[in-house]
Formats: sequence, structure tokens, C-alpha cells
Amino acid sequence: MAGAEALLRELPARLGGGVRVVRAPCMGACDRAPVCAVGHSQVMQATTDQVAAAAKHADPHAYPTPKDFETYQREGGYALLKACLDSTRTREDLIKIVSDAGLRGLGGAGFPTGRKWSLVRAEPAPRLFAVNCDEGEPGTFKDRYYLERDPHRFIEGMLIAAWVVEAPETYLYVRDEYPEVRLLLAQEIAKARACGAVAAHAPASPPRRRRLHLRAKSPR
Repeated sequence: MAGAEALLRELPARLGGGVRVVRAPCMGACDRAPVCAVGHSQVMQATTDQVAAAAKHADPHAYPTPKDFETYQREGGYALLKACLDSTRTREDLIKIVSDAGLRGLGGAGFPTGRKWSLVRAEPAPRLFAVNCDEGEPGTFKDRYYLERDPHRFIEGMLIAAWVVEAPETYLYVRDEYPEVRLLLAQEIAKARACGAVAAHAPASPPRRRRLHLRAKSPR
């Protein structure tokens, strides 16, 4: 796609026998093809020169999001989470809001979010909350695109959902092919934790702050 076959032909000779060049499944970056993963760093719209340089100094870094914690907070971010935690809003309020909005899951079944939250709340504690950012389907990159551009809207929404279902522990899974996104989330979650929106340790009972765990898929 977009020059990937040419890279596969040219890179072995350019990089020499000390570097292995192999085909790879979808990396979630079709919007910036061709893409080449060098270690855990992705080279977007890659050329042979860029890949050769990355092979010498592969060092993944956090994606430079245009909406970091400070920007998001200035625009009113985390106000709704604060209203939930100080009891200005109730869990029933939030369930009604998402139900009235017709919010549904995107996993194929289109299950109503408000109904799902109600069913989960009815289950006996303890409850855990899991968020999957794998999107391994070929040609899919919506999660990565969104997380790069508005990470705190995602983080706040995730924490609100965990609060609604009374789950003190949230596990966030990010695919191994998104090292820049994982580092971005770790960086921005640390900022949110510093302001008190995310707990650094397991919360007391009854929980007010939610503890958030960030996990990446183990390297192949």
C-alpha cells in the first residue's frame, strides 16, 4: 500500500545483512502509509532514508497531542468527573443522559450503553472495568486517531463510566503497535493523577478516585 512493496524491495540492500526486513500485519496506520515499525517505533509515510535513520536510533516517544492536560482543563475538562465525585451528579443522572442520547456500543451488537451500565451495577462487587484499544482489524485506526488528538476526553469518559458502575479498578489495554500512544497516555494519565482525578493507589471504600492501570501487549 502506498509504496510499501517498493520499501520491501529496497530496504534489505540499504540496511545490510544485520537488519531483518519482514512483512507485517496491519499496524493501525493506514492514514499515514507506508508505515514501517523499527523496534517499537513507527516510521510514518516511510522512505528508505527515514527507515535507515530510525534503524540506527529507534527511540519511541510520546505522541505530541494538540490537546494535553492543561489545554483540556482550560476548556472545562474534568468538570463532569468532579461533579460526579462530589455528588453534584448521580449515577442515575449519567445513565439517563446516555440512554436519552441513544448511545450504543460499537462492537457489532449495538447494545445500549445505559442498559449495560445498569446491568453491570446490578452485579455483585467487586467489579473491574476494562477498556480495549487493540483494534486489530485490517485498515482500522480510529482509536489511535482519536487518542492522539483528544486523550483526556477519553480518560475522563472512561473514569466516569467506571464511577457509574462502581468499579474501583480500570485496566486500559493498548496494542503493541501503538508505542507513541501508550507513552502519550502514560504521560497524560500522570498529569491527571497529579491533579487528583486518578488515584495513585487502590482507593478506599467506598471508592471516590478510580485507580487506572495501563497495559500494552507483550512484544511478539
